[in-house]
Order: sequence, then C-alpha cells, then structure tokens
Amino acid sequence: MVRKTQFPRLVIPLSTVLTGVFNLGLNLVIVVVFLFAFGVDPTWTWLLFPFAILVYFAFTAAVSSALSVLYVRFRDVAIIWTVVAQVLFYATPILYPVDFKGESFERLMMINPLAVIFEQVRVWVLAEPDAPSAVEAANGWVGLLPAAAIFVGVCVFAAWVFNREAPRVAEQL
Repeated sequence: MVRKTQFPRLVIPLSTVLTGVFNLGLNLVIVVVFLFAFGVDPTWTWLLFPFAILVYFAFTAAVSSALSVLYVRFRDVAIIWTVVAQVLFYATPILYPVDFKGESFERLMMINPLAVIFEQVRVWVLAEPDAPSAVEAANGWVGLLPAAAIFVGVCVFAAWVFNREAPRVAEQL
C-alpha cells in the first residue's frame, strides 16, 4: 500500500504527532475549565503558551520522523528509545523544580532542550514568582546555547535521515 499510493512520506510520522497534539488540546480544555472553576485568574503570559507548544511540536516531530525510518532498518531502536525516553523524562524538570539541587545542577539540566521548554512554560503558565525562567536557570542567554545546538542538531539530523531513508522504507518492510 505504501508503494502503490502517492502521498508525502512525512504524513505517517506526523499523523502520530498530530494525534498527540490533539489529545493535548482536549486535555488542556479540561484543565482550563478546572482553572476557572477554582478561581485562577488568567495572565497575559498564557498567550505565550502556544509558542512553547509549537517548539515542542517541532522537536517531537523531528524525533518521531527520525525514529520512524530508523526503526524500519534497525529494530533495536524501539528498545533503545524506550530507555532514552525514560531518561529524558527524569532528566526534564517536570516533577521537580530545576533549582532544587543548586546552581551547577541548574546549568547541567538546561542542556536538555525539553528542560528549557518546560521551565519557561512553568514561568509563563503557572506564574510562580520564585521560579527561574529558562534564561535565569541557564545563567544567561549563553547558557542556552548548548540546548539550542542540541535542538537544531536533532532537527537537522532528523531531516537528513528521513530524506535519506524514507524512499527505501517500503522495500525494507
């Protein structure tokens, strides 16, 4: 079926990512209802949240497109990705604040591009007055350069590997 029909190959990994974004959107509707029910006043920084979602979408789409073509060729990618995803979850300050271990730990954490996104969302959406922004946690804009380099590197690698491997996916299935 993949060889017989003509459609952009990127549709397959993006459909999975868009399904996740759709689920996130539906869950956010419920969260907003609860926020208003509990009397939380919205702030203007909530308007910045879609930009964070857009950056997160780009990173997720890049990773999923790379993994989709690599899995066809190397079946062990699924096992390795399971471990990497779990490490990324615990290495990203979701369940804990980024500043709980000290300043040197903050800088180390901010190498993770996901940590930068989630830390900035914490400031924009939750409006915690004592929470450091991503720039503050990384000790300035220069501290964000490793995370930006990893983000761009992952996106470039994903585009390269997808364009290289996608035409041969149908034969390898």
